Amino acid sequence: MTQTVRLATSLLIAALLLVPTVGCSGDSSVPVASAAAATTTDKREITVYVTRTGQKYHRGSCRHLARSKFPMPLSEAKRAYDPCKVCSPPR
Repeated sequence: MTQTVRLATSLLIAALLLVPTVGCSGDSSVPVASAAAATTTDKREITVYVTRTGQKYHRGSCRHLARSKFPMPLSEAKRAYDPCKVCSPPR
């Protein structure tokens, strides 16, 4: 994948994580707790980090994250990036 596609994928994922997961119908009977439950499930996902121009995903403490650092769920990172050989993030 090119760096442009990876950056676009990272930005799309970040945008989707910011959008609330509430029903589209506007029906007020949809419980807000369902959106909270989805957020709770996402918090259990392992978070790794990617850089703006890199091709690897990293642990939060990796030295390669000095200039840019964008959080991403491991499941998403594994689709578009390879693991860093320096910090050995979860696979």
